[in-house]
Amino acid sequence: MIGTHVQAVPTACAGMRTKNRIREQGNLGFVVEARSEGHRLFGNRPAILLRSATGSDPWFGWLPAKEITVIPWTSRA
Repeated sequence: MIGTHVQAVPTACAGMRTKNRIREQGNLGFVVEARSEGHRLFGNRPAILLRSATGSDPWFGWLPAKEITVIPWTSRA
């Protein structure tokens, strides 16, 4: 899964931060950079480090695993 181009979809329990990051940074999808089974930023809960799939200045950030569903990237027509 690391290095995979994916689409992140907020789950029903996703917070505003997660929804905003997906909306603001996910137009071209994300690349999975790392996974943590207990990230300190989220109370030692699982998290995924994503990088936006933009060419010039990508966004990097951790999102709580329970707040996103990661699916394979499919280009939007």
